[in-house]
Amino acid sequence: MISRTRKNKTRILIVYGQGIASTFAVELAMLFSHAGSEVRAALIDNAEDWVAKSPLQQICGHSVLKSDHQPNWYFSSQTFDAALVISPSNFSQQQFISSLASDPIIDFALKRSKTIYILQNKQLMPDVEACSFQHTVFTEIPAQPLQLNQFFQKVFSAVIAGLAARKKLEKKTFHINYKVPNALKAVVPASQTWLRKLSEAFVSAGFSATEGFIDNPDIFIEAYDGPMIDAEAKLYFATPVEQLEQENQTDGQRLIRITFVAGHISDNRLTPTEKHIFIKRLPNGIKLFDTHGTRLFPDVTGHCSFARLALYIATKISHETVADAPPRI
Repeated sequence: MISRTRKNKTRILIVYGQGIASTFAVELAMLFSHAGSEVRAALIDNAEDWVAKSPLQQICGHSVLKSDHQPNWYFSSQTFDAALVISPSNFSQQQFISSLASDPIIDFALKRSKTIYILQNKQLMPDVEACSFQHTVFTEIPAQPLQLNQFFQKVFSAVIAGLAARKKLEKKTFHINYKVPNALKAVVPASQTWLRKLSEAFVSAGFSATEGFIDNPDIFIEAYDGPMIDAEAKLYFATPVEQLEQENQTDGQRLIRITFVAGHISDNRLTPTEKHIFIKRLPNGIKLFDTHGTRLFPDVTGHCSFARLALYIATKISHETVADAPPRI
């Protein structure tokens, strides 16, 4: 079959699950196709009961991937810039989250897609720990069917803008420096869960990690926000002024420096600049200080505060007029 889809640098895979949302989500294939993207469609979780394959085949210009039918494009080496998964079952969703798939269609989507957008019903949305899984963005589907058309239009716009922003970040790098004072290394673990989540959030946003400060990363993150120890072996918390005095002069070549500070430090002692942002960790999120003021990034269902931070920085650097791209819609 000859593809009717206009060629574009963007390639999209849409995986349909069960429910009325999948029925309405045929519009997503039409929106991406009309925008010039190459679109492929797949059905999981007996989606045939909710989605007619004929309209999808006409829109995409290619046969639909199903459990009992593997079209030619399934066997090619092509990859996708993004995969959108519409209301998967809990079992299917766990396969996407764990990256351990028994379903060959889910395995195909995981191996061939750079970013997975899971559009899910409220009752199946994961907790905030899902932010620790790379390249997966969760968005809650509205409960009212009448809101679905507008919702899918917003999803389309956000994905297109997010992919454009990501392309600008392909060569941007970051480094997380977590330097624990020597006298405290015995009691402060060098490897912490939140640092892993922070790193994965920046990778998922499109940045590449560097090995160290010497590589002159575009974003340098000073992550240690714990106590210091003075000459008399007394603990104290460094002020932003003391931290600034320790900065390397090569920061003039850097796009952004992010410094985590202790919650004990008064907000009015933080003096951010265009290139220097301060962060305070909170029990259920983070507090960001930049030249635009103070922003609170909470941990919310399926989208943790570090993911929101990384995507905010991505937007800031790419100069795209996108909030949290790839955003929580």
